[in-house]
Amino acid sequence: MISEKNETLTDLNHEKDEIIKKCLMKLHADMKKSHRKVTEDHDKYVELYTKAREERHSIERKMRNLKVLVYKTYKIRLK
Repeated sequence: MISEKNETLTDLNHEKDEIIKKCLMKLHADMKKSHRKVTEDHDKYVELYTKAREERHSIERKMRNLKVLVYKTYKIRLK
């Protein structure tokens, strides 16, 4: 009787451990998927930011060149 109860407890503990293991593995897989998505979103953001910054610098250079050209040609200071 006692040995049967011990065996039943052992089996139940083993089943519990297997269920916990499966749940943890699923949780880990879900977290990896979420992390991958966040990383991809971050990479897209960094790429867009870099392009916008390059474009802004290009426009600023053109504006400086225009200011210099206008000043040298017409002696007018642009702000």
